[in-house]
Amino acid sequence: MAKTVILETNVLYDIGLNRIRIEDVRKPGEHLCYSPISIIELVSKLNDRSYEDRKAAANVILKYRIDELPDPESYLTMLFGYKLAEPAPSYSDAVRALATGQSLEEVRRGVPDEVLVRHSLHVPFTATWREKAEQEWVKSLISLMEENIPGFREWYAKNPKKRSPSVPKLRGEKKKKFLYEMKSREWFSQVISACQMRAFFKADNNDLRVVTKQKVNKLTDAITRIEFYAHMYTYYLIRLMTEGLLPEKNDSGDIDFFLYATDDDHVVATNEKKWIALATTAGFSHRISKYGLNKTTQSKDWNSPEENAARYHIMRDAAKYRKMSFKDYIKVAQAEDWNWLKESAAKYRKMSFEDYIEPRPFVRSGKFCFKGTRITVYDILEYLAGGMTEDELLVDFPDLTPQHIRAARDFSDFHNPQLAPGSNDLERVVSRDPEIHSGDLVFSGTRVPVDTLVDYLKGDYDIGEFLKDFPTVTRWQVESYLEVSSKALDHYGDNHA
Repeated sequence: MAKTVILETNVLYDIGLNRIRIEDVRKPGEHLCYSPISIIELVSKLNDRSYEDRKAAANVILKYRIDELPDPESYLTMLFGYKLAEPAPSYSDAVRALATGQSLEEVRRGVPDEVLVRHSLHVPFTATWREKAEQEWVKSLISLMEENIPGFREWYAKNPKKRSPSVPKLRGEKKKKFLYEMKSREWFSQVISACQMRAFFKADNNDLRVVTKQKVNKLTDAITRIEFYAHMYTYYLIRLMTEGLLPEKNDSGDIDFFLYATDDDHVVATNEKKWIALATTAGFSHRISKYGLNKTTQSKDWNSPEENAARYHIMRDAAKYRKMSFKDYIKVAQAEDWNWLKESAAKYRKMSFEDYIEPRPFVRSGKFCFKGTRITVYDILEYLAGGMTEDELLVDFPDLTPQHIRAARDFSDFHNPQLAPGSNDLERVVSRDPEIHSGDLVFSGTRVPVDTLVDYLKGDYDIGEFLKDFPTVTRWQVESYLEVSSKALDHYGDNHA
């Protein structure tokens, strides 16, 4: 039997933006499908800036005639053997409008097709509905964490600026008890019951009152068919509770993709390392179709730029550990080629972090993320600035490797060069982002608020102590910010004298 491949939303983007080919995700004879989850994601945050990319993703569906699956609730209703109260809604009009519209305004008004039928989108309603659903999802998981993780309620209640970067998590006996309960038959029954409740929402009430042998058999079959989803949801919760992670809004929709992978002939195409890792842990890696992950890595000798960069980082860390300058450490180590080594590493720096880091326009608001994950570079830099060690980060973020942490440091170095104070390139000094500390002013390339520097200086701490506590901020940024602030005050004083 030919496999059915369910395309996750990012796959549509990757094909539409020519990052991959359709052949990379579909083998001969395989059947491609998309979920309404993807259409809701494409439409809900549609704006003029993102229109072209989202249009390209929708056009993939039309161009390759990818079939539509029912929405998750309707799909569960049919899976459990219940009759739908009304046909599952179709999202084909939304796809056609987004794919063929010439502008966002035209899409809102309605795009006429060959028979002059207008296809339009109600963007504000979709955005509000999705935001509400995602907020409820996050709220329920946060409540679960508050009830079960010691200290989490107090940690979460604090102002996000004042929270410790390390999220409280289950440890010791509490962790063992939680893991035992999550792998019990009782927990699995709860997940199945929750799926059944979702099926009831779309079911015909009259049909629910009738019990037949066929329905009993369907129910038994459904339990087996949603086993993959149940395991993915379970291991997702385990990660939240035991690895110090927080739920993300998009996770609710992403997990629902696995409802469609009901057997080995139905697989989900994704390149998200988080979900691939969870599927592997759960023993269902065969239900995931990975693309773009099979590039062979050529062997590298010691004299390659990669190895030279690695040597430089090792020596730099060793110098830092011994509280010596890099130059003094190299002299002690009697390395004659240290200048050449440092130069080689610097030239390779950008290429090095680009192997691990990329901007993802529709993941975490377009921030730079580690490839195949939703983890932003700024998250890791902030944790490092907060005092977490590399080992602690690797425990809390099992999708990452030491190479990812090194790439984050290279990224910070590259985007925060040591330029002379007085540069008017203010964007490289400070910036704002609505999703970083609620839009407060932060030092560019970091999540460190500028107000933190002010608090340090008010408390009679010097710049050196601030930089020691927040190593992702450079001295150039601090000095440039203070110089710009000083000039602004002088200008204000001159105008109000």
